[in-house]
Amino acid sequence: MFTAEVTRLGVCVAFRVIIPKVPSQLQLQDIVNTIRDSTAHVLVTFATEEDIQPVVEETVRQKVMGKQWVASEAWITSTLISTIYPSLSGTIGFAIRRADMPGLRTFLHSLQPLADPYNPSAREFWETQFQCSFNTSTPVGSMADPVHYNHTCTGQEKIEDTETIYNDVSQLRVTYNLHKAVYAVAHALHNLLMCKKEESSTDKQQQCPDIYNLQPWQVIQYLKEVNYTNMFGDAVYFDEHGDPVGSYDVVNWQRGPDGRTPQFVTVGRFDSSLPTKQQLVLYQDSIVWQGGSRQLPVSVCSPSCLPGYRKATRKGQPVCCYDCVPCAEGTISSSIDQSECTLCPEDLWSNPQRDVCIDKQVEFLSYTEGFGMALAATAILGVVATVTVAVIFLRHRDTPLIVGYYAVRTHPANEFPL
Repeated sequence: MFTAEVTRLGVCVAFRVIIPKVPSQLQLQDIVNTIRDSTAHVLVTFATEEDIQPVVEETVRQKVMGKQWVASEAWITSTLISTIYPSLSGTIGFAIRRADMPGLRTFLHSLQPLADPYNPSAREFWETQFQCSFNTSTPVGSMADPVHYNHTCTGQEKIEDTETIYNDVSQLRVTYNLHKAVYAVAHALHNLLMCKKEESSTDKQQQCPDIYNLQPWQVIQYLKEVNYTNMFGDAVYFDEHGDPVGSYDVVNWQRGPDGRTPQFVTVGRFDSSLPTKQQLVLYQDSIVWQGGSRQLPVSVCSPSCLPGYRKATRKGQPVCCYDCVPCAEGTISSSIDQSECTLCPEDLWSNPQRDVCIDKQVEFLSYTEGFGMALAATAILGVVATVTVAVIFLRHRDTPLIVGYYAVRTHPANEFPL
């Protein structure tokens, strides 16, 4: 589907490979060999973090350089890959939009594992985080086997002194989607409760549900009608197919101030709720491409054919792979990437660059040129030979040979008596 869509937009796909779920070393080598040997410099990948990691490892092992990676949403924010493989700096892709939720960090830091009411999940997290155990007989309530640590938890340990995924609020992407989902359901329930039977018709009364006996389909009906703008300025609603608004950040992998630590920098945004020409916004000056370059990478099989040339496709290769052939004399191409050269009118001729038709030039032969001298000498020799023969005939006009010749010419043989 992706290949067909981008081909329709004029993009040429050089190759397409499928990453096996459990690839062998030989399969990985074949995939990376295809990447390395291709003239394409931009790689668009649709894979999960677990599936793409072996391929990335093999490209690093084979020292495949000069490739611009375009990652799918599933691994564009992978801290694991971006940290282990700094050579992938410059990778770009779409990620679920990130949001800064005020007060969330403070709330996470306020976790109290021994607070009332008792929270078994908080206790389990606390013991795992600080590698300690509480001196209590109350069961944790986890499905996992309990782990006992030598160190005793006091409950006064400080979460803010640790750096974990739990208290990292810099990449709240899935969390933000969950935030929107919860608020969408809350709006749906609010609208459901606001259904006033006394102000509705008989048909409408049947649609107002009993709040004491709600059915899932009744909530979904109101969920389809949700339409609001949240606190982050994003429109939240569902289309006729039940799909929410597509909202993504364009994320670029860049190196931090120390030159090693990767950073996920937002360099653009896509919002399907906006008019078509405003949906995609890119901050091109902020993008760092592969190798730390600020220049937009070019990935083409063949360069554009300049005016004066035409495209000649290569047999057995994609349509974007071609040779640039000069136009023949008398034909031109006035724009880039022309498939055929245009024949000049009869009274015009192509210029040396074969990009415009000009008036035909009248050429003269000079006696000082070799060819002109040869033609002149040939003409003079012809005149001299003719005059010489004429002089010989006149001088010997009374000889029997000449008289006999003229007699034959004057009296044909059938006129002489036998």
